[in-house]
Amino acid sequence: MFAVDVEDLLDPTAPAPPRSEDAFAPPSSPSSESGSVPPSEQVLLLRRTIALLGAVEAVELPAVQALAAATALLVARRELDALLLRRLADVDQRPLHRLADSPTTSSWVRAQGSPVDPATVTLAKRLSRHPGVQDAVQSGQLPVPAAARVSATLAKLRPLVDRPDGLIDGQPGDAVVTAVIVDGVLALIGQALGGLPEDDPRITGLAGPPPTHLRVATASWPAATPAAPSPPTNADASVDCR
Repeated sequence: MFAVDVEDLLDPTAPAPPRSEDAFAPPSSPSSESGSVPPSEQVLLLRRTIALLGAVEAVELPAVQALAAATALLVARRELDALLLRRLADVDQRPLHRLADSPTTSSWVRAQGSPVDPATVTLAKRLSRHPGVQDAVQSGQLPVPAAARVSATLAKLRPLVDRPDGLIDGQPGDAVVTAVIVDGVLALIGQALGGLPEDDPRITGLAGPPPTHLRVATASWPAATPAAPSPPTNADASVDCR
């Protein structure tokens, strides 16, 4: 076996390592390339790079380089997941799956023999309705599996929070959810510790800024709009305005 610099593998201008040509052939997929239109050059380059990386035995790399490569691959995996989410959303919105005679995006994904989680496909379909979730995924704040759970929760809450005024039972939606999820959990912890008061340091020390999942969720709700002014009453009309 030979040693290859991982940075060279990521450089499309670097010479290919001395392997048989079949090591660099793009892997076949069941039906994605059955049509007459090939993938873009960028996608072909990505698949060739993956094949090159797969031809390298990690155990033959220096320890520091192997760890750096594994770290980079973890980052690339998250970025690729976010990119795939956008492409799945595009397949669903246009809808491109009909070009492959698939009635839905989900059936098209299954036809590819892809291991993509059905929850990810559902998230892609809902992405445009949850801009806070979408921004968090694309910025790297929220991984796709966590975003799928947030999106599913928002879908269940939609009848309560998806209103023009952004209120829940007449109260600001973000404040209500914070009171239930954050303050409610702290109260339960206080009870479990023997009925601690709210200002006990053991309770206040647990409080902090809302977690990413909660901030993303509230960012996806409609903003509260000021209530329309009430019509003047008889009492208002009797006020002396001189």
